Amino acid sequence: MNKLLSDFIKNSLEEDIGQGDITSEACLEDQKYGTSQLITKEPCQIAGLKIAKAIYFKYDPNLNTELHFIDGDTIQKNEVVLTVSGSQ
Repeated sequence: MNKLLSDFIKNSLEEDIGQGDITSEACLEDQKYGTSQLITKEPCQIAGLKIAKAIYFKYDPNLNTELHFIDGDTIQKNEVVLTVSGSQ
């Protein structure tokens, strides 16, 4: 990943997350394993998956991010685009 993209992701995460999400920290138990999926709401053409994977990796290198499509694919409604799993 080039430095410009890496710096952009780092700065964006710091701005968005800051000191953390107090509500999530109060409601979620420590060290729970979870899985999340990005699912389309309508037919679309996919873009930005490499950047999405880079963001998850920058946030936590231990997250497993599985891409089910590649940029440029046209997919239908209710398709799983990516799956992210790991400890919260």
